[in-house]
Amino acid sequence: MIDSLLSFLVLLLGFSFIIFVHELGHFAVAKWVGIKVTQFAIGFGPSIVAWRKGLGFRVGSTEAEYDRRIKAELAGEEPKGLDASLRDEMQVEKDAVSEKSQGMSAYSSDQVGRAIAALGLGETEYRLNYVPLGGYVKMLGQEDMDPMASSDDPRSYTSKPVWARMCVIGAGVIMNLIFAIIFFIIAFMVGVNFPPPAVGRVTPGYPAATTYADGHDADEAYLGLQPNDIITHIDDKPVLDFTELLLESALAGEGQQFRLTVKRQHHNQLPETLTYVMTPKFVSKHLPALGIAPRESLILGEPASGGALPDFLSHAGVKSKMVATQVNGQPVNQYDQFEKLIVDQQGEPAIVTFLDPQTQETVDVKVEADLILAASDEDAPNILGFVPAIMARRVLPGSPADVANMEAGDVLARAGSIQWPTARQLVQEVKQASEHRQDLTVDVWRDGQIVSLGLIKPKAGKIGIEISRPFDTNLVATTIPGSRASMLNLPAGSRIISMNGKHIDSFKQVVRLLAKGQFASETLRFECELKLKDRPAEARDIPFDHADVEAMARFQWIQPIVFQPDEITIKTENPSVAAKLGFRKTYQTMVQVYLTIVRMAQGLVPVKEIRGPVGIVQIGTAVAQHRGLTFFLFFLGVISVNLAVINFLPIPVVDGGHMVFLIIEKIKGSPVHPRVQTVATVAGLAAIGCFVLFVTYHDVLRFFTGE
Repeated sequence: MIDSLLSFLVLLLGFSFIIFVHELGHFAVAKWVGIKVTQFAIGFGPSIVAWRKGLGFRVGSTEAEYDRRIKAELAGEEPKGLDASLRDEMQVEKDAVSEKSQGMSAYSSDQVGRAIAALGLGETEYRLNYVPLGGYVKMLGQEDMDPMASSDDPRSYTSKPVWARMCVIGAGVIMNLIFAIIFFIIAFMVGVNFPPPAVGRVTPGYPAATTYADGHDADEAYLGLQPNDIITHIDDKPVLDFTELLLESALAGEGQQFRLTVKRQHHNQLPETLTYVMTPKFVSKHLPALGIAPRESLILGEPASGGALPDFLSHAGVKSKMVATQVNGQPVNQYDQFEKLIVDQQGEPAIVTFLDPQTQETVDVKVEADLILAASDEDAPNILGFVPAIMARRVLPGSPADVANMEAGDVLARAGSIQWPTARQLVQEVKQASEHRQDLTVDVWRDGQIVSLGLIKPKAGKIGIEISRPFDTNLVATTIPGSRASMLNLPAGSRIISMNGKHIDSFKQVVRLLAKGQFASETLRFECELKLKDRPAEARDIPFDHADVEAMARFQWIQPIVFQPDEITIKTENPSVAAKLGFRKTYQTMVQVYLTIVRMAQGLVPVKEIRGPVGIVQIGTAVAQHRGLTFFLFFLGVISVNLAVINFLPIPVVDGGHMVFLIIEKIKGSPVHPRVQTVATVAGLAAIGCFVLFVTYHDVLRFFTGE
């Protein structure tokens, strides 16, 4: 908790500095063009502490004391600091002023200016406010929330020419980009870790799996990319890390081709350079992609990079940062080796050895490959028509399910009005109960019997369980009408005990046995425990042929452990090279932000996936705590670029909106009508406010649900 608090404070200081340099840009250029700046603030709301030349530090604001002293000076109260000639010059004007009833508005700007100079006061108040989510520079005659505000003072914002106001508005964004580059330069000179441009997994059906290398058409050895291939160039442009590959594919237009130069290391041979020409695949509601995942390491992730460990690992004593070193006693040093050894077991337990690099402690754990449908449009994943019941792989701490004492491994026997629900039915029942603010009756199958958990009240449309892969149990939720399994006439909740004499613990074993073609007969005999009184066991037969074996090709075995991405350190001691890398990452980050906005407008990126202030703080705190100083500097650089880009969008209230008004003013020769500006400002503020509330809601939801 102390580490998290310190990391949060470091993050807060970093964010405050980014905001400070943004506002410093506005402030410095405003002073340069001769605009009077009355406040320089970090944060919004009331002031915590403020400083002003001639007054020093004050708790709260210096404004009241500042005004009081000037009024007193102008009205003749306790005059101080004025020489005799200047006092005589002002005496006639002062005599006409009432001490208490008259404000400074009765005086000219020259009179007020002379009083300020005489008192030795600074015209700008520097303040730290209570809400540290931004900042502002308050200039004379300029109010973000009041476009009708103006001043005839020659030093006011509205009195300056358009070019000067454009310089002031654009200065904050420029400062953020400059400091982003500085952050990147420092990070690269110290060294930053990135995922290498190496191939990890290749998604079946995507271009990376279905494209032949140039000059090797129809040669199966060169069909698709392979694990550990290094992508060195995209369209003859060098690739620095894997994120650049993702960005290039995400930017692709429909039908656009990429030329990938790939270095492939053959066993005990010299590397081979290959060329693949492929077009990213567009899938509904997804960004265009080539179907390549980054290469993983064999190091278990921390919360900042890999999430919580699966229960079966943590319960065995495995910890974050441990390294997988052996599978069934065979040493492994690359992820693809590890994955192959687990997958080849086809659901049979494998003994994986994890090593703690610091203490040299080892832990052995049984690991089983998961079974998924490689591609399916079916509502209920099934095997031969058997739709397995759903099992809770994990119960989120503090969730409604946890409060009701649900346990990992429990099988859902009832959810609301549905007996033995499928995954889709469970989601619908929970959603409906949540919408109507009703409790949900839940029963589970545990240790061979039905256990009633009573009533569960869904929270935010969820009960707080992570559903296991669909084939981890041998209990039947239902059967698909007209399928092989439907011939058995099994009541929902029946259990498969054996198939042709082979004991069955889960439907994974059914797939493994059928895929291996171990049955020569044309009949499958299932011994089933029926969901009837006293649960009688019966043997029932269904026909079986070669087509059923071929159907097993729909299924895919995957290993269940998430490791940290593999990383390489990008470092240079040459400041000019670091600067080039800084400019490169600044440009890429800007493109990513604009791309996200465009894809969000296209519906390819859900708005709820965008992180707001709470989400950024959560991620930033984890980065500060787990990823080290240099990556934290890189993260601040990314945030600085994000702030620059968002601030320069053509939305009223932010800098980009002001710039649009100034451009219009320059073109038409007069300012945009104040009422138009007011309406646009209110609309922009409402839109931004609704957007922030929406993303903050999902940030908070993610924080409490662990999703």
